[in-house]
Amino acid sequence: MDEAWFILTDLGSLPAAINAYKQRMGIEEMFRDCQTGGYDLEGTSLKGDRLIKMILLMTLAYTAAIFQGTEIRQKQVQALCISS
Repeated sequence: MDEAWFILTDLGSLPAAINAYKQRMGIEEMFRDCQTGGYDLEGTSLKGDRLIKMILLMTLAYTAAIFQGTEIRQKQVQALCISS
């Protein structure tokens, strides 16, 4: 069942509001992945230089995953992956 969404914004147009909301959802997903998802940054209890190094490593891994996912989507391979 489709549900109505009400988005309050001060942006000038509906397309701008939808684009901003899509970006926000991407950021929320990234935070979830880094905090409690596969990377579990909160569980490491790292501080200082070790924390910075871990964040850098996670950034590289996350970026590589985004590029790979984009490439797969562009090749339209996702339809094959979903059906198996």
